[in-house]
Amino acid sequence: MRNSATWWIGCRKRRWLLCSGLSTLVETYASLPLGAVDASVVAVAVAVAERLGITLDRRHFTVVRPQHIGAFMLLPERL
Repeated sequence: MRNSATWWIGCRKRRWLLCSGLSTLVETYASLPLGAVDASVVAVAVAVAERLGITLDRRHFTVVRPQHIGAFMLLPERL
């Protein structure tokens, strides 16, 4: 079992990386505009190497190209 100090440092590092990723996403896709919520979803998906997304708002997620894959696989396929 990890001690609480190690866990805290790990959480702080991940949080910093996530925030850094959010600002990069918002800057990269400024023409969309990609809002904080959509950028957060993308950043978390990248952080956990997720490929599948479930959303009713496909317009942003079809444009964004995550670092770990070419594109998200979105469900439902049709609305």
